[in-house]
Order: sequence, then structure tokens, then C-alpha cells
Amino acid sequence: MSAWLLKMSFGPVGSMIKAARRNRDLWAGSRLLADCVRAAALSLEQESGGKLIYPISDLLHDGHRESNVSNVLLASFASGDQGSIRQAFDKARQAAMSRLTAMGEKAKSTWLDSEPADSLRSDLFDAQIADALECYGAWTPQRTDHEGGYASAYEHLKKLFDARKATREFSQCAVDDKGVPKSSLDGLNGSVLKPKKHLQYKTIKKFALGRGEQLDALGLIKRSEDPPGRFVPLSRVAVEPWLQVLRAARAEDKSLTEALQDIEIAYGKLVATGVATKVDADLFDDMLFDAALLFPSRLSRELADLDRLIVDLKDSEFSDADARTARELIAEIQKKLIPIWKQYGHPNPYAALLVADGDKMGKFVGAAASDTEHRDISRAIAEFSEGVPSIARAHQGQAVFCGGEDLMIVMPINRLLGVAESLSQSFLSTIRPQHEAMWQRLAAEGIPESARPALPTLRVGIAICHAMEPLSQIRTYADEAESLAKGLELPKSLRGHALGLRLHLRAGHQLQARLRFDDPEAFAALRTWLAAYGSRSADVTEAPTGALTPEALEELGTAPGRLGYDLRDLIARYRRYRITEPEPLLATEFERLLIRANESGGDGKLSAPLKAALRARLQALVPAKPDAFEPYERLASELILARWLASATDLGED
Repeated sequence: MSAWLLKMSFGPVGSMIKAARRNRDLWAGSRLLADCVRAAALSLEQESGGKLIYPISDLLHDGHRESNVSNVLLASFASGDQGSIRQAFDKARQAAMSRLTAMGEKAKSTWLDSEPADSLRSDLFDAQIADALECYGAWTPQRTDHEGGYASAYEHLKKLFDARKATREFSQCAVDDKGVPKSSLDGLNGSVLKPKKHLQYKTIKKFALGRGEQLDALGLIKRSEDPPGRFVPLSRVAVEPWLQVLRAARAEDKSLTEALQDIEIAYGKLVATGVATKVDADLFDDMLFDAALLFPSRLSRELADLDRLIVDLKDSEFSDADARTARELIAEIQKKLIPIWKQYGHPNPYAALLVADGDKMGKFVGAAASDTEHRDISRAIAEFSEGVPSIARAHQGQAVFCGGEDLMIVMPINRLLGVAESLSQSFLSTIRPQHEAMWQRLAAEGIPESARPALPTLRVGIAICHAMEPLSQIRTYADEAESLAKGLELPKSLRGHALGLRLHLRAGHQLQARLRFDDPEAFAALRTWLAAYGSRSADVTEAPTGALTPEALEELGTAPGRLGYDLRDLIARYRRYRITEPEPLLATEFERLLIRANESGGDGKLSAPLKAALRARLQALVPAKPDAFEPYERLASELILARWLASATDLGED
């Protein structure tokens, strides 16, 4: 009998995590998949005698349930044969399936606590659960009698596993859902909810059901989970920069202080009706609610929904009197907000979703000479992952998913640079000791530097989107931002280790920028644009690179909101002319633009430090094989992007 390596993966990630309309859907989907993987991993260790390589065993126990695990398992077996390893795989797969089935039964029970049995398509629910979990596996014997046995076995295992995943199974759902409305989370599976004129109000509240919203089996499980109170809705994250402006103004505006206190009191009463939700004081000091009613459009829609509810709701648990009370409270909040909106503007409804993943991890892990070295790498990755929630909280963000170096975080738009840089630095400091130890071993073995694995880095993608966009769409945008950070179209030396930013306006416009983490001047430049557009957030004043002092901020002055747009229009106009050598003309026009531009809100010209920063950034953006227009276009995108990130108030759809 020989030693063996076994690799397993679980999914699909799309329907389990990415299918989401709300923050709680992302959180619950991450928890759902992690619990299935955790059950399989425990089976491998406790029932089959395996020893986990990835993830580390510490993450499997109850004290670490808040920590997500990746959807991939890797385990070693000291001895065994083809049959015993196959049996270990089957047991692990069944453990994951049993865990999913148990969660499904709990969700059904929760639904049926307040609704009749005929309100649920139980046969379709059971069929979807039986078909929901994808599990792929591969295993290979490991030679332990000669050097390099582990590395060669692991390389062979990866090829086997890729081949197995390429032969996917496409089984059809056992129950025909033809004519059944599709799930509102992703539009793929049929809804398990039967048409019903009136749901019990506690059902609507428990499952956070919007008007006409449909859920498939996985969606029902997600909505049945009780997210911790600290889990913050995206609306509360989006409104934070605006609230920071109000906090700064309270010292000189007593009426503002009183109005905000009255709003919080009314919001507290709304929580009891189920119209609003409360959040924990883990991230914020005040306005510990979803804060959706601080946005005019959401407040108006809530009033309209309550008006309909008063007319046609027959649920005895939420009487007309309760509905009228909720409406009166919202009207009171609206009355307090109108003068605040008039003086300070409407809050900017945009928030940021960050996703991240490791670069060059495959070659690094593949160079491990033993399962012990591989476990040390896994332990370092787990250490980084465990620290991610603290990094996010330090910048008023919240970690939704932390599975190794695969991350998802929501945060206010005025704190995203700090989160991204801190994550990159933390990842490097955690993984570098393992990389150095590996290099020392390879050097002792006579392996030349050119053949040793490069230091892994982190790439980060951030999507800036309207808080009312479906979370599944925002996640797609964030994945596109991560692809921008990866930079596959660039030379290998410039790929990865970067921040990709993508702004998606509801009107359909898109802007993007890519900053390398080893280019501090790029981050300093973006912070300069943020400051010039009025931002005084910690991203500008407390940053590890490019922080601006009060003196520098005063000297910098302000930039007009049109500066980036004017530069973009200028470049678009000259592109149409198809000039053979446009560089001298573009340089002249750029200088004319700087001379003509006035400071924001005044007749003063741009400050000398701001002009110098714009010129320096333009020079830094010139590519090796220059397209004369590209540096100007990239600078224009950075300026427009910075204007949005710096604004605490709604800019409309510029």
C-alpha cells in the first residue's frame, strides 16, 4: 500500500455565492458553501484517516465557523489503495451533501412555521437540493521512497483534476419546472414559492422578500439564515461618507444635531415594525440602521409600498394601524431630512465591492517538496485570511468572504484605497517568509534563481456601483475589475500585483483605472486628485503612501469638476482628426486646458502644485510603445473617477 494525495472541489460558486440581490445573500451563500466543504473536510480527517493539507485543520472547528474556507480540499493519506481512497472521496461527498440537505430541511421548516404546506413546491425544492452540489475529485499515489515524490505527485494530481473537471456532468432536474417563475437571485432555477396573494408579514420580514420576489431552493436557504447583527446592508455602507460630512457640521449647527437624533429615534421605532433593520456598532458609531431611508428615492418608494399595504394587506399580524404607524414614522423622517438634503445635498448612493485573489500561487505551491512544506504555506495563507476582517473594519469595510487569498469585502467609496493597499501589504508580509524558506531550500539543491518560483502577490479588483444594483451584478463588475488588475494583455513582468478600479454608473457609463501596488507614485497621484476634489477622508490624510499634510492640502487648492471631462472631450475630438504626429499638439492643448481651468467654485486658477502633479502623472503614464492619446485618456479617467470617489453627495449620472 502506498501514500496518496486527494483533491476535491465543491460548487457551483455561481449559484451558491454569486447569485445574490442583497448583502445577506452573499454572506449566506459563502457560509452555505463553506459549511458543505467543512463537513467534507471533517469526514476526510475523522472518518477516513486523511490529513488535510489545504485548508488547515484549525479552520474546521466551531470556533472558526465565522472563517470561510475555500471550495477546494487537498488531503494526504499515509497509506491506502484505489478502493479506500475512492471510499474516502465518496464519504466526504456524502457528508457535504448531508449538510446541504440538513440546511434545506431547516429552511423549509422555517418557511412552514408561518405559511401553509401548499405555499411551497416541496417536490421541486427537494429536486433542486439533490442537484445543487457539484463535487469533483481526483487522487493519485505518491512515491515516498525518493526525493521529489511529493512534487511530482502533486503535479500529476493537478492534471488529473483538471481533466476530471473538464468532463462535467449535466444532469437534468428530476422535476419539470416548465412554466414556473424563475428565481429572482439569478434567473436560472425555477421558484419553489407558489403564487399566493398574501404572505404572512413575519414571512416577508424573515425572508426579506421584495414585492414579487421569487426564490429557488438555495435562495430559500440563504434567506432563512440569520445573518449576524454586525452584517451591514450596502445602503448603510454607501451613506457613510455623507454622514461624515454631517458629523463635521454638527459642531456649528445645533439644529442638525437635533434633527439627526430625531431621525435615529424614529428609525429605532421602525425596526420594531420590520420596515427597517438594525446593525451592530462594529463599524459605525451612529445611525446603526440600514439607512436606506436617507436616500430620497428609497424613502419615496417605501412610502408608496406602505400606502399599498394599508389598502390591501389582510394579515392580522401586521394590521392597518401598524402600517399607518410605520408610514407616520417615515413621513417624520422625511420631514427632518428635507432641510438637510437642501443644505448638504443627497447622499452619494454608490458603494464599493472588493474581490481579490493571489498571483503566481500555482507555481509557488507546486514547488513545495513535501506535504509539510505545503501545509506551512496553507497555514500562512490562513493567517492572512484570518486578519482580513480586521483590515476591513479598520477602514469601515466588512469582509463578506475570506477563503484563503480569495476575498470579498464591501466598503465606503472614500476608504477603498486604504483597504486595497493594506491587503496587499499584509499578504506580502505573511507569504514572504515561506517564499524565502523555499528559495533557501532550492538554492541548497542547486536550483538557479531563474527556475525558482516568484514571490506571490495579491491582485485586487474593486467595483464602484449604485447600492441598489443587484449584488450578483455588482459581483460580476468586481470580477471584471479583478481581471483588469490581472492584466493578461500586458507583458508578464507587469501582470498582477495591482489594483483594478471600475466605476459603473447607472446610466451605463463605465470608467476604469489600474494602479500597481509597487508604484507608490500612482497611488499618491490618485490621492492628490481626491484631495483636489475636496476629499479629506483617511484615504487622503492617513495613507501609508502619498498621504497629504494639512499644509500640502492648503497649497494644493481645488480642481473644477469639469477638468477630467474637458480633458476626455479634448482627446476624443483630436482622435477624430487622425493627425499623423499629434504629440506636440496634444501637449500644447493640455497646457492651455490647465491655464484656462479655474478652481472649483471660484475664479482662482489651478495651483502650481496641482499643475505640477498633473504634468508629472501624465509623463508617468506614457507607455513604452506610445499611443499618443493613451496617457491623456488614462489621466482623464483617473480625474473623473477621483471626483466620484471624493464626493459624499449624489453627482447624478454625469
